[in-house]
Amino acid sequence: MAPRDILRKDYKDWQDDSKGLSAAANENIKLGISSTVQSFAWLYSEHPDFNTDIANWAENENLSICAVMATSTDSQNNFQRELAVYATEDAKDLLDTLLQKASGPLQLEPKVIPNATDDRVLIFQQKNVAASRKQVAPIFRNALYGTSLPAL
Repeated sequence: MAPRDILRKDYKDWQDDSKGLSAAANENIKLGISSTVQSFAWLYSEHPDFNTDIANWAENENLSICAVMATSTDSQNNFQRELAVYATEDAKDLLDTLLQKASGPLQLEPKVIPNATDDRVLIFQQKNVAASRKQVAPIFRNALYGTSLPAL
C-alpha cells in the first residue's frame, strides 16, 4: 500500500478558530490524526522516506500538526501503540505544548526507528495502550485549542 493510502485510510482532522493557549499562534490550527495497524519499524522498512510522506500529507491536507498512531503486536504478542508527530515550522511551539500535555496521560517515551533518522517527525512508544484516538484526540485538541478535556 502506498504511504498516502496508509495515511488516508483511517484519518480524521479538526480545526478550531477559537483562541486557545496562545491566541495569536492558535488561529486556524488544523490537526490531523491517521491510524494504521502496522508498526513504525515495518512502515519505515517498507517506506524509508515515510517522514517525507508524512510531511507531504500534512502539506496536502493543510495540517499544522499531523499525528500517526500505529498499533501492532510485539514478538510476545503483546498489544502496543506508537505515535509519530509532525509539525509545520509555524506550529513548532504548539508541538512543544502539545507534547507537554500529552506525555503524561499517554505515557510517551521517545523511540528510535531505523530509517527515521531526521528530526522532522518525532516518534514515541505510547505506554498507555488503552488510549486510542478517541482519547488522544481530545488531549491534542485541548493543547491546541484549549477545549475541555475528558478524563482518561
